[in-house]
Amino acid sequence: MSLGITHFSAGASFTSVFILLVGWNVIYPFSIAILGGVWAMIPDMAKLHPIFKWLHDPFWTNIFWGHWLLDKLDPDTARVGAVFVGFLLITVMMFWGIGLAR
Repeated sequence: MSLGITHFSAGASFTSVFILLVGWNVIYPFSIAILGGVWAMIPDMAKLHPIFKWLHDPFWTNIFWGHWLLDKLDPDTARVGAVFVGFLLITVMMFWGIGLAR
């Protein structure tokens, strides 16, 4: 299981890249990126209550920005998390450089 910051930063980064590639003219791109990070963490709700256990099944988990793949790639270390936090910082700088940040 990856750390929560890994899932959040991966989801926010992928959402940011998606916004940049599609070229959406959205009002608050950072808010949408944060929602993408929260979306990537939804399968970890299984840790809060057993009723959400079905969310952490490999069949469903990859629609949440590759959550299951990150869990298999990163067995609870900070290395992959640091890479995705760096990737998130790069995408945030891209928002500022392109002028999408408001």
